[in-house]
Amino acid sequence: MHIILKKWQKLIQEIEDYEGEITSIWLFQKFLDWSIQWKVAKDISVKESYNSYLQYFEYFTARHLSEYPFLHDKEFIDDLVEYDLIRSKETNYKYDYIFSKISNLMWRLITIETSIECPNCKEGNYLLLTDKKLSNIYHSCDLCGNLQKLTQEREYLDNKKLYPISREQLNLLQEQGVPPRE
Repeated sequence: MHIILKKWQKLIQEIEDYEGEITSIWLFQKFLDWSIQWKVAKDISVKESYNSYLQYFEYFTARHLSEYPFLHDKEFIDDLVEYDLIRSKETNYKYDYIFSKISNLMWRLITIETSIECPNCKEGNYLLLTDKKLSNIYHSCDLCGNLQKLTQEREYLDNKKLYPISREQLNLLQEQGVPPRE
């Protein structure tokens, strides 16, 4: 069995055995700590998978996670743990799938989904994202890629990375009447 799969199963077991209340920030930190160990992998294909799926989250190691809202309720966290982790524990996934899964789970934990339906695909709700300078806020649809700057119509960013909004930005939006989904 590949070492990544063993460590993946160990991580899931640690989460399953945790006796405290699992919060989204605690779970995100667990995933982040687990992910960082693969940054220095010697295997080229593991390194490439890390770069493809997990390198983005290195940004959050330099920032204090308390700057992010982590608004998910207990039901969301319980479902995520049960359906996305515990039920997948015994499956012999390839490591690139595990990296992809961790990346998706981390993204779901740190982003804020609004109750605003994407007008483009009408299948997903917008996420609230920002640029690295924290100067602009965007509605973004994970399903179709539709992106709208809150102050104007569509804007194309030409390979700029977007990040989850901060707690401070969320407070400003709420003052303006743009609440997240509760």
